[in-house]
Amino acid sequence: MKTKFYSLPKLSLLSIFLTINVLVIENAQAQTYSIFPASASPSLQNENDGPSIETGVRFRVTQYGMISAIRFYRSPSDMGTHHATLWTNTGDTLSSSGTVSLEAGGGWKTIPLPEPVPVVPGNLYVASVFAQSGFYVSEPFGYCCNDLGAGPVYGIAFDSSAMNGIYHANGAGFPNTSYHSSNYFIDVVFTPAEELPIVLTELIAEDNEFDAKLSWRTESESDIDGFEVQRSTNGWLFNTINFIEASGTSNTPIEYSYTDVNLNPGMYHYRLKIKSVNGDFQYSALTNCTIDPGEELIVFPNYPNPSSGTTTIHYVVPEQTQVKLSLFDVNGREVRVLATGVKNAGHHYVTVDVSGMNKGIYFYALQAKGYKAATRALLVN
Repeated sequence: MKTKFYSLPKLSLLSIFLTINVLVIENAQAQTYSIFPASASPSLQNENDGPSIETGVRFRVTQYGMISAIRFYRSPSDMGTHHATLWTNTGDTLSSSGTVSLEAGGGWKTIPLPEPVPVVPGNLYVASVFAQSGFYVSEPFGYCCNDLGAGPVYGIAFDSSAMNGIYHANGAGFPNTSYHSSNYFIDVVFTPAEELPIVLTELIAEDNEFDAKLSWRTESESDIDGFEVQRSTNGWLFNTINFIEASGTSNTPIEYSYTDVNLNPGMYHYRLKIKSVNGDFQYSALTNCTIDPGEELIVFPNYPNPSSGTTTIHYVVPEQTQVKLSLFDVNGREVRVLATGVKNAGHHYVTVDVSGMNKGIYFYALQAKGYKAATRALLVN
């Protein structure tokens, strides 16, 4: 950003933005909220410091809900293409619009995201818009002192741990540089989650020998279709791993459970997407589970066993180490080496062809330096 100096009268608009009313848009589905009303406008509308720029806002919400679009105040001189991105606070992309061409003219513009993105209270997020032309708008010191907005979505005040009035100059990228804590009039469209007729009192995830055992309890529920169990390894990108049907309608406590099996050591994050019979949904709070690598080599019974064709051996190592998995006959002679080399901590699988072997009982053993060997019996028929 080029160096500029402003006298105190330039700050007069700040008091306006500190008392801004939240934008409320009525539609057929739900009420939406933004940081700024349609009447808000910047004092500097034709700024340009280079061939392109990505300007952004760091924000938070006070309710569970969804971000469906990103709004921004377009400079009258901005004639190029744009794209909007929703990020985590540390710069991981949650969603991006791709390149869009907007109708001519300055003022407030809205860029929809491909799908609404769930956001939760307690987390910080970043929304940004890339302008190919390099033109942007600005209100210097807009985020210097207080949050902006009347809720339930706020642009947060600048401090040393979470800068605001952020940008990325000379190209697209995560905006994490600030100049005079300026407000670049980047905004979001936020829809609070509907409160479903359900009382969920707990969600627990426990380590159970390389499985995560989830359990939850409802005190009451009405017209609930079921629960999508969702898992994340980073705390923000979730995948659905199963669906558990609900009882539907009940005024008495109901216990539910699901086991996520064969996990590698590490931290896992879980949540429930609670779905009603009419298609509405909401998310539970997060719960975490740390899978302990243990202190021993583990081999599980092969499947199928007995076998006359191929069989699969499943084993686990607690840390990265050199291993050897061998097959022995009943006299202790090594018949075949099934796997060898350095293996990472976690689960491993080996498929073994036993079709050419004599019938009888064999043993397979997993060995590694510093560990007691783990063995299992294999029957060839």
